[in-house]
Amino acid sequence: MEEKRFRASLFGGFNRKDVVEYIEKNAAAANERIAALEKDVDELVKENHALRDSLSDAEGTRDQLSVTLRESYAEQDSLRAERDAAVTERDALRAEAERLRPQAEEYAAIKSSLAELELAAHRRADAYEAETREKLDALLRDCRAQCERLLAAADTTCANVASELQQGAENVSRLPDALRALRAGLDDMKKS
Repeated sequence: MEEKRFRASLFGGFNRKDVVEYIEKNAAAANERIAALEKDVDELVKENHALRDSLSDAEGTRDQLSVTLRESYAEQDSLRAERDAAVTERDALRAEAERLRPQAEEYAAIKSSLAELELAAHRRADAYEAETREKLDALLRDCRAQCERLLAAADTTCANVASELQQGAENVSRLPDALRALRAGLDDMKKS
């Protein structure tokens, strides 16, 4: 506040008008100051309410973010556990693959060897089948020739047997006459 000097009055003391003006002026200034301060207070209260609302919103957002962060940490832990399990499984599969690699290589070598053996067996089987077919054809030709010879011999034998049977039949048919003649001759001998 500014320092005010009052004029002295005739009867001792200060000039009343100056004092009243001073008081009114100070009161008006104080009222203006109070009004300005009340306006500032109102604005500060509004700002305080806005800040409290913002703080409340921020706290809500913070709480949501805290929940989201906890969920993210939980999901991260879950993903880490899944990753660790996958790494463990991958390592186990790699170890199993390394353990089985010699067997697979041996199997591949055996399979290749078996394929070669199978091809060789097919070739041998084809050759054996062709050789067997040739031998069978030769045997059939020999059998056919033998049959032809046997049939020719049988025809000749049958013709000979038939001829001899016919001659024997003729001889047998003459036998009763010969026996009769023999008997007659015996009878004649007996008589003489």
